[in-house]
Parts: sequence; C-alpha cells; structure tokens
Amino acid sequence: MNAHYAAMVMVVLSVAAYSVISGGQIPTLRAFFMAMMSMMSILLNRHSNLFYRIFLVALVFIAFDHYLLYSPSFYLSFYAVFLIAYHQLWLLPTTKKIYSYAQLNVFLLIGLMPMSLFFFSQYSVITLLANVIAIPLAGFLILPATILLTTITALGFSAHTAWHVLAMVTQFFLNSIHAFSWITLHVPGILITGHMQWYQAIILSVVILFSFLPKGMPMRFLGVIVCIPLLYHPSAVDLGHARLVFMNVGQGLSILIKTKHHLLVYDTGPKFFTGGDVAQSIIIPYLYYHGWKNIDGLLVSHGDADHSGGAKTLREQFTIPLVWTSDLKRVPKAMRCERGQEWHWDGVDFKILYPDSAVKFHGNNRSCVLKMSIGETSALLVGDIEVEAENYLIDHLSDELSTDVLSVPHHGSKTSSSENFLNATHPRYAVFSYGFLNRFHFPHSVVVQRYANHHIQTRTTENGPVSIDMTATGLTIFPEP
Repeated sequence: MNAHYAAMVMVVLSVAAYSVISGGQIPTLRAFFMAMMSMMSILLNRHSNLFYRIFLVALVFIAFDHYLLYSPSFYLSFYAVFLIAYHQLWLLPTTKKIYSYAQLNVFLLIGLMPMSLFFFSQYSVITLLANVIAIPLAGFLILPATILLTTITALGFSAHTAWHVLAMVTQFFLNSIHAFSWITLHVPGILITGHMQWYQAIILSVVILFSFLPKGMPMRFLGVIVCIPLLYHPSAVDLGHARLVFMNVGQGLSILIKTKHHLLVYDTGPKFFTGGDVAQSIIIPYLYYHGWKNIDGLLVSHGDADHSGGAKTLREQFTIPLVWTSDLKRVPKAMRCERGQEWHWDGVDFKILYPDSAVKFHGNNRSCVLKMSIGETSALLVGDIEVEAENYLIDHLSDELSTDVLSVPHHGSKTSSSENFLNATHPRYAVFSYGFLNRFHFPHSVVVQRYANHHIQTRTTENGPVSIDMTATGLTIFPEP
C-alpha cells in the first residue's frame, strides 16, 4: 500500500478508537466523520474543501439523529470548526506560529460569543486565557498520557511515578479552571450577560465574519450595515402589562413578576443539601436568558428552606433595594411584610394582604400573601398558608380575595385549599408548584379533585415553568418553552 494511504488509514483508525473510548461524544464523532470523508475524497480523487466537508458531516449527524437540532453542543461544535476553517482560509502566510495560534484564539473568543449568548445568555471574556491553558494541557498532555499509561498498566507494567506526575499536572489543570471560574463570577465586567434573539445572534455573527476579512476586501463595510437591525430590541412587557413566571424549582416555590421596568421575585426555591441552590442553578440563568439584569424587589413569604433557599444568593448577585419577609431570622436585613404595604409599578398595583399585627400564627400560616392587580385582572400569591390562615383571610378580608390566578397554597397539601377558601377566591386558574415524585406526595389527590369540582383550570410546574401574561382586559396562560 502507498505509504501516504497507509498513514491516512491509521489516522482514521486512531480517531475511531478514540471516539469509542470517549463515549461517542459529538466533537469526537465529528472528527471521525471528517477524517473519514477527507480520506475517501483523496482515495477517490475527488476534491472537496473544508467548508463542504463540515456541512456534509453535519447533515450526516442530523440524518442519524435529528434531535441534535435541539442540542446547543451540536451547533457550538460545528460552528467552532467552521470558524477555524474560516480563519485558515484568510490567514496570511506566516512563520510566527505563536502569533497565528493567538490570533485564532482571539477570533474564536469573539466568534463564539453570539451563539453563547443565544444559548446560555452569558459569556466570559477570559475564555481566551482559559483556552490557552486548557487546550494544550488537556489535548496534548493529559489526554494522550492518560491513554498511554492506561495501556501500559493494562499490559502489566508498573507506572506509579508516571501516574503520580500526571495526577499533579491534572490537579494544576483543575485548579486553573477553578481559578478562571472564580474570576468570572467575582470580578466585575468579566461575565457578559444578556440574551440574544436568534436573528441578533446571526446578524452579529455575520458582522464578526466580515470584520475578520483581510484588509482591503471590498465587503468589510457591510459589517457596519448589517448591525442596524441590532438596534431594534422590542420590550417583552408593555406598560399596564405584567408577566408571571411560576418557575420549575422542584419541591419549592419561586415566582417571577415582570413589569415593563421592574422585576419582583416572590420566593426563591430550595437550597440543596449537597451545596448550591435554585437561585444559582435556575433563577439567575433564567433572568440572564431574558436579559432581566435588575431585581427591584424580593418577597420571601416565610422561612422554610424550599421558599427561602436562594435568597442569600440573589442578594449577593444583585443589589435589591426592597426585601420583605415574615421571617427576619432566615432573611435578615429585610422589612417585615404586613397588611397595608402597597406599591405601584408601571401600571400594576401590588398589595400585601397578610399577615397583620393581630396574627399570632407562625411558620406556614404566617406566609406573606401578595395580591397584584391590573384593572379587574388579578393574581393572588399565598405561599404555604394552611386552613387556619385561610379562615383568617376569609373572616377579615373576604372582599379582597377574589382573583383570576391563584398560587396553590402549600403545594397542594391536604391541610390547605379548603372548600371555603376556594369559594372565597374562586379563581379561573390555579398553579401547583411541587417537585416530581416529591417525598411529601404533593399534591394530594383530594385537593386536586377539589379544584376540579370547582371547575378551576390547573397548571403544574412539574414539567417546566408556567408563564402568565396579564393585562387589564384579561390574561393568557401557557407553558413556557
């Protein structure tokens, strides 16, 4: 066999072997198919450029698994290779390899930003520095050494010293990545946040590609022209409108209320026993996705961990001017929520109905009850109140309980949602917030049937957030995509 052909076969076999031991991840499978196509084109004497191969391999992936069209890693993986090919196409001949490598990383840093903001609503500007350390260490040292030492050990040879050295190198690698993560989260200006619409990401990508054309290319000026549509960014919420989002936070409760210029967070979901909380893993990414960069108010209904678990994280990440709670021990440096507190944001009225100074209840039955209204349309958020608090509300505030949307008390516990309370509130819609297969077995079947008997339409956060758009003329409720 021709030595050149033999080398190509060995390359393809090596890439195939690595794809197998790596678990068949998208980047390795992409490398395998592209190596295979390159070899076949040479063997069959068919010319094909790199862009054609990238496009064809992407089609092969989609043909085998069309669900990849919903995977961010699919787009990021192939677009990164496209950017590398684009850079190589216009790269002027140079013997300065380090300069060329740095130039490529800068291009990738800028080029991948629109897609990252579209999929993840955040991007770190020190990605370039992280790649300078991570790619050479992982790709050219740690990974090959691991495969080599694994093979040597499997053959029965001793390699203790080599494993020890590799462990130290790997620890240095992990420490470096953790350091970059810490810098990204704690140094202002490092993390870019804000969601891009798909058309904005495409336009900005085109601008970047035009901008990196060689000097003197006649089409570079088009990059400025196609930027014009980026100036158009319609507001998702108008004056006199509000959007309620019942977040899917597992066993807990968190509701986002967005008006045109303000955002209120009602409860913050649970804190995890293993570390972290829902605010860090769900609420903040959701805010970044929608470009909501400020929280104007935080209301923690009571101190239970499944309602207050993320409060500390939100207060560390955002400057929140107004914080209310019924439990100042769990949520310090806050105002105590009491009946009579009212405010008006962008045509939307907010009023705390409960508790008042006469209430002697504690725990669940002292949950802050908030009513928000736009004209005749309203929503009632009640935390974890149980029958005792429900009866107190009926006895003292029956005229103010009627509502269109009700957050189901105490996740659908049988100690809440009494017949009298449903008669007093008679909502059109009710939203259950609970965790999938939770240990409390919420919601109770008797409660679910009770809502059905009252002909109340129900939604649950079990499979994702529930979003409600409210106006003075009515409301629209739908599952959030």
